[in-house]
Amino acid sequence: MGVCPYQRYREAGIPYKTYFVLRTTKYEIRSTEYSVVAFPTVSRSTRYFAYGSNMASTVMLERCPGAVPLGAARLDDHRLVFRLPSRRWGGHAADITPEEGLSVWGVLWEVTPDHLEILDGFEARYDRYRISATNGVPVDALTYRVKPEHVSADGAPDPRYLDHLTKGATEHALPAEYISSVLSKYGVRGT
Repeated sequence: MGVCPYQRYREAGIPYKTYFVLRTTKYEIRSTEYSVVAFPTVSRSTRYFAYGSNMASTVMLERCPGAVPLGAARLDDHRLVFRLPSRRWGGHAADITPEEGLSVWGVLWEVTPDHLEILDGFEARYDRYRISATNGVPVDALTYRVKPEHVSADGAPDPRYLDHLTKGATEHALPAEYISSVLSKYGVRGT
């Protein structure tokens, strides 16, 4: 017998709602057959703008099970830089810095306060900031920037880190020209 579809939410302590869904086959409704599906409820949620490895669902959902991707978004008047020597990845990790006329693309996630606590632990050398991104309309969100005492000269990211960044950007349909510009800066051909 399989695991209840909501058991992973229960084990992780994530609030959820259960729905009973009728199974259908070619326009026929079989009222005796149904599936149980569960969706996490996001209480007191906020939006988080990820621009580095947390864009990749494999990375983000491992860290924050139940976080919900909302799609691509753009942060105007900022530039993507790699100026944090990374203990986890080697190379340098992503950061953003204000720069008029440029934009950083990323992924908006809907997260809970518990998710933010988890992210604060992973992003210990970053400070959390409020920003206004856009995904067609202005969206208030939180993001992280490297703490001033940890900023170093812009360096190259580790290929594994860049791979997660690229996979997340591709998975969430960030503009191909943006992905190519990031990759070409570090000697990698675009996707």
